[in-house]
Amino acid sequence: MEDFIQSVFPNSKITDVSEPLGGSSAEMQIVTLRLADGRSEKIILRHHRRVEQEHTLLQWLQSAEVVAPRPLGFDPSSRTLMLNFIDGYSRYDAISGGAIGEQIGRQLFKIHEVPIPPDSQAILLQEKTQLWEINHVRTEAEIRAKLEPNWPIPESGPHVFIHGDFWPGNMLWHGDKLVGVIDWEDAKLGNRYQDLAISRFDCCFIFGRETMLALTETYSKFYPLNADELAFWDLYAALRAARGIPDWALGYDELGRPDLTEKVIWESHRWFLDQALNQLKGDSK
Repeated sequence: MEDFIQSVFPNSKITDVSEPLGGSSAEMQIVTLRLADGRSEKIILRHHRRVEQEHTLLQWLQSAEVVAPRPLGFDPSSRTLMLNFIDGYSRYDAISGGAIGEQIGRQLFKIHEVPIPPDSQAILLQEKTQLWEINHVRTEAEIRAKLEPNWPIPESGPHVFIHGDFWPGNMLWHGDKLVGVIDWEDAKLGNRYQDLAISRFDCCFIFGRETMLALTETYSKFYPLNADELAFWDLYAALRAARGIPDWALGYDELGRPDLTEKVIWESHRWFLDQALNQLKGDSK
């Protein structure tokens, strides 16, 4: 690690190493350096198997005005990516509000508009989206009865650059301002509605319905949404969430949200599911 850091910051000294609060999909450290000129500098080191790809796509994000970390270098031998430190933190408190949702919706649209060089598309994941087998989880049969006859969901537009895990745990805030979107190793070419629906559900039960609706309304100002297509992807997001809700609920007490019990999350899930099913009532497909 020290040799890699020295290659980017010559004659620097490590003064502190810590781990971020909350979960992360890749091992990560916050490293504080004392630079050769005496200044203090914080950097992020991430370790996963796709650091070269993430370094490249983060370069694309810089030119698209996405609030993503700036890549400083990568070391393929240790599978380490170096990023600038964003002074922000993930929020899980009930910050429901239109302004919050507007920022999330605007940022998500910017992500989906990231231009991908045609000769570089191969570095992005292009996994086929699957419907999970859950077995005996509440609402599963109800969701599948509507979703499976329409799978794969007909697509109204081409695949775009999507984050792959755009939820509040991967958003950094400074007060009420969204200052960073992190954890890009799952970025891929995919359907924009997949990103949108997953974000809608997570924002619904964490931040509140007002935030979810503002997110959606803001996004629709930039890209007219097909209501039925979004409803089908909402069903997909609901099925995806049903696998994890029991485990998710265990972690929110530690994140400062003891009110987000399994019962409360299932209640949000029920509301989210009903609004999608109501949209699709009378659908002849």
